[in-house]
Amino acid sequence: MTAFLFIHGINVRGKDLDVTLEAIRPALAGAVRGATLAACRWGDDLGATLHCGGSSIPDYDTARAVGEVPPWCVDQALWLLLYQDPMFELRLLAMREDAEEAGFAPGQLAQAERLRHNFAALEADPLVAARLGTLKWGDYLQDAVAALIQSDEFAACTDGAPRERLDVLPGVLARALCAAMSTQAAADGLPAIAKPARDALVEATQTALGGTARGIGAWITAPVLGLAQRLATRYLQRKRGAISDQAVPVAGDVIRYQARGAAVRQRIADIIADTDGQVSIIAHSLGGIAAVDTLLLAPALRRKVKRLYTVGSQVGFFYENDALIGLPAREPLPPDFPGWTNFYDRSDVLSYLSVPLLGKTADDQEIVSGQPFPHAHSAYWQSPVLWDLIAQRHAA
Repeated sequence: MTAFLFIHGINVRGKDLDVTLEAIRPALAGAVRGATLAACRWGDDLGATLHCGGSSIPDYDTARAVGEVPPWCVDQALWLLLYQDPMFELRLLAMREDAEEAGFAPGQLAQAERLRHNFAALEADPLVAARLGTLKWGDYLQDAVAALIQSDEFAACTDGAPRERLDVLPGVLARALCAAMSTQAAADGLPAIAKPARDALVEATQTALGGTARGIGAWITAPVLGLAQRLATRYLQRKRGAISDQAVPVAGDVIRYQARGAAVRQRIADIIADTDGQVSIIAHSLGGIAAVDTLLLAPALRRKVKRLYTVGSQVGFFYENDALIGLPAREPLPPDFPGWTNFYDRSDVLSYLSVPLLGKTADDQEIVSGQPFPHAHSAYWQSPVLWDLIAQRHAA
């Protein structure tokens, strides 16, 4: 018989491990004849939990009515999209079908020209300059204005545009400009802007463009309503406690392992020691860190491990940040450390390389699941490439 030990990662509780084992067992049996699979279950009793009943979490037990989508959720959804694409709202406005007939109404040409002039001259507006100075964003204004003026969307919203479009354009341009400057400021390492300061800048810009203060129009609400409903579901429809209960195992398991990981490592060590003959380890995510730390801190166990397989793990990242318990950064692995294959997926942002840091004792193997994150983090078990490589390494 060939013994394998599976060590799960973060956020695994109750039946979650059983589901994973059901996916692993047949695949392992097909890759390694006679393989047996044991599991190190540590999440239920050694993983993170709220020992004080959520006392540290504001509004832990509060809830709001199901189906409610407050205005701030719509506003937040729009800004979430604008931070990703500052031209988003302007582009929608350019494609908008207005009820007004094509052609200029009296004063319409003058309105469009005045708006273009005011937008190009924003740098000279004292209130806009004051708001930018407070944020230290003065250096971003000229480039952001130029990019917007030169865009096809700006031309579509001003050249021959009906009055309905021109009336809402100052607010749209103000938000696009603020989002563009915010994106550049974030790239330069400036702190994120708070909502009051952001809204003050938008209002000052909108006023300088000849517009009047108004909320987000119904025409833009519809495209972002789906995202707003998801935000409302996340923040309002469920109790804050329910959200926190789901988040605790994710970040909390890592925090608790760093502070109280000895019990997890001891459990792994006991299973290895009680196994007849050698055992191969398959360790996922944080389980890979615990496995590596265990073998580093317990040299006598290394000869009992035939091979280590880490899957979607952060060992290399922890090592580079001098956060591995058993090995300081820049120190090599012990010469008797077991052979080690590290599986990673470029789409899995929780997976990291090991070879560039830890040398040839480990070999990195890429898995291409074709899944986006976070699905990529648990998609390894369905990869024939992973099991073919385990079969090859085991036979070698």
